[in-house]
Amino acid sequence: MAPSLSAQDYADITQIFALFGYTFDSAADAGYQWADLYTPDGVFVAGSVVATMRGRETLAAFAAGRLAFPNGFVTLTPGPGTPHNPLAIAHILTDLLITPTPDGAVAKAYRLNARIGDDGRATLAPGGVYHVLLARTPGGWRFKENWYIGPGGAVQEGAKRFLATAGTGAAPAAATGATPGSGRDRMPALTLDAEDDAAIRQLYARFSHAVASGAGDTSLSHLFTSDGVLVDTWTGTSHRGPAALDGLARAARARQEGQGAAGDTEFVWTVKLEATPQGAFGKAYMMTGAPQAPGTPVVMTNGGQYWDDLVKTSDGWRFRKRVFQRSSQVPPPDTRQGR
Repeated sequence: MAPSLSAQDYADITQIFALFGYTFDSAADAGYQWADLYTPDGVFVAGSVVATMRGRETLAAFAAGRLAFPNGFVTLTPGPGTPHNPLAIAHILTDLLITPTPDGAVAKAYRLNARIGDDGRATLAPGGVYHVLLARTPGGWRFKENWYIGPGGAVQEGAKRFLATAGTGAAPAAATGATPGSGRDRMPALTLDAEDDAAIRQLYARFSHAVASGAGDTSLSHLFTSDGVLVDTWTGTSHRGPAALDGLARAARARQEGQGAAGDTEFVWTVKLEATPQGAFGKAYMMTGAPQAPGTPVVMTNGGQYWDDLVKTSDGWRFRKRVFQRSSQVPPPDTRQGR
């Protein structure tokens, strides 16, 4: 019988890849949150054999910026590392391809490098590809091997075995010295079931399309609870209740008609979801693309993170509170920063 994964497995693996971006970009817990996405003997290879990291302490040092590989040499800086902005956006992983194997799964993801300037202007550049071997552990899915290949970079010998098995369901040959690991459980509990996970991700997509098109007088309000609120901490504005939210939709439609073209487009990536007693808490990376003259590229004009409180109603999942945090601003003293 061909190996297979459940819908819950796909949802949980997708969550692991979302956590990859958040935990690395923020260097949360001095890099240990990123390190704990790996099995105890997990390895990350950053483009060359020299930049090979194995084990929790080494991985945490790399995520915290204490471990570097300048010009083929290894440098390790003592201390906790430089504090990172928890609103930072840097690693955007897209087009996640997951293939079941007899012992777990392999995955491939494209990477975009993102940067938000002090003026809020967002830039994107090709960032390479990840080839990943995943293991199912008592603590959930974890990275066992993670091979990063930069833009235009050569495929490392150790990663070539992934290319031969991509999409086939066959397991890649074992790497030299690889041993099974038991994993750790320092990540948020992955307790949302696959159906809820899929429904919330569709809610995120509907929001982006509603903002871009302004289609329908209730294009935004029906995505929120009756007392739901949308807060923009950068502009200091908030919109609570159906009338205010629908007003935003009408304004978006008016801008679109005035431009004679499609309105601003929201691009949302790296959706991270966590179950809460009230429903769920979500984070997402967001950038806005503004239309320019016909035939010219879209310009990224804004970027940051959405922090969302979500509840499951009789009509499905809805936003109770959606907060936009611009990456160039000073993070607020919010207890959710470390989540």
